[in-house]
Amino acid sequence: MRILYLLIAFLYSASCVADEAKFETYKSAITKTLAAELKDFESARIKGWTLPVPDEKPGGEWMCVSVNSRNSYGAYTGFRLHAFLFRKGKIADVQWSISDYWDQLSRELCKLEN
Repeated sequence: MRILYLLIAFLYSASCVADEAKFETYKSAITKTLAAELKDFESARIKGWTLPVPDEKPGGEWMCVSVNSRNSYGAYTGFRLHAFLFRKGKIADVQWSISDYWDQLSRELCKLEN
């Protein structure tokens, strides 16, 4: 019986390590995308990384992050939730949030509560 418990504990810890590695891979890809797309990435404030959640279509996962960045006038725009769709380990689509409507859509994609 002890062996069974040890085996279950080992398998659980192995899946956690795999999930953490996937999270870090996705986070790195998102950071590179934000660096390429934002006007002033160095001053961007990034928080609220979500864990990957399955897409409605098989093989995809959404991951969301809140970003507060500067606009062309140098003013911060306020935190907006952006959703990134991953397929086969790469970003396949980005849901850029530019208004409250798009924020809500990103929340639904990442299955976040209001």
